[in-house]
Amino acid sequence: LEHHLESSVIAHAFINFPEPPHHSGAADSQSQAELLSSAFFRTLGRVLRAPAGATGDGTASAGRLTIFSDSHAYLRTLAQRLDGLFDVGGRRIFTSTHVLAAHHQGRGGTDVAWEHVGSVRLHNGFPGVAQGHRV
Repeated sequence: LEHHLESSVIAHAFINFPEPPHHSGAADSQSQAELLSSAFFRTLGRVLRAPAGATGDGTASAGRLTIFSDSHAYLRTLAQRLDGLFDVGGRRIFTSTHVLAAHHQGRGGTDVAWEHVGSVRLHNGFPGVAQGHRV
């Protein structure tokens, strides 16, 4: 990404089921070989752009990032990493859009919840059209 994409050219990035580089899920166990490092997310924040008609919310990037995973511990680690990223102006590189209600219906009518990890909201369930996904 760093050498091949200009700034603000991607509206929505999807990362599907990344393999955790470690088994503990601990935030301080970032591996040198891990793709989803702080440096990667800084570059991703640079290439993301706001969708047409979007208004700025004070973050450095206004594009969207969705990460699907079946490893809750790894998602929490990634959320902590994203929460700690700021640009040179002191603005968060990533923030949550909070599009979903506190609870919404998942597949099969089950209740689906979310949690905050710092400023990042982790959703449990399946995103829909309001989150930029076709269902």
